[in-house]
Amino acid sequence: MAYLLIYFVCAVSPLLAVAEPLALLCSLDPELNWIGVAMMVTLGQVTGFAFLYTFGGQVIQRVQWLSNRLEALDLSRYQNAKWKITASAAVLGLPPVTLLSLAGRGYETRRNFYLLIVLAGRFLRFLMIAGAPALFVTYFGPWLLPAWIHDLFPGVPYP
Repeated sequence: MAYLLIYFVCAVSPLLAVAEPLALLCSLDPELNWIGVAMMVTLGQVTGFAFLYTFGGQVIQRVQWLSNRLEALDLSRYQNAKWKITASAAVLGLPPVTLLSLAGRGYETRRNFYLLIVLAGRFLRFLMIAGAPALFVTYFGPWLLPAWIHDLFPGVPYP
């Protein structure tokens, strides 16, 4: 049930930016597998990005200042580097994947290929984000974590 909740929260995370903190905190829960957390966060985010990609054109038409800025960009000079830009956005977050997804059809990428690159890049990103605290607790022990993190999981005994 927790994984399903993570998925739904992360489906709206492209707009709310809660995926990274959620992945960090949920990976510290000993009842959740950190790889499963990374997978659910990734799938939720990619679902949100797919909705933005599909319906981004309608949003851009309604928001005039965004439409003007996208029309001012010359995307033809990035024609050969689109997959590299998408991969950089998926793993590093620069440029933001939310903006690339909103540009959607104006960005002129094939939807399935775009979402596949975002899925792979985001999974790699969230494996690192969710794995870092889980591995820290495994190798160094949870007693080194701050008290406020211990308070998040009151039923978990820490040595």
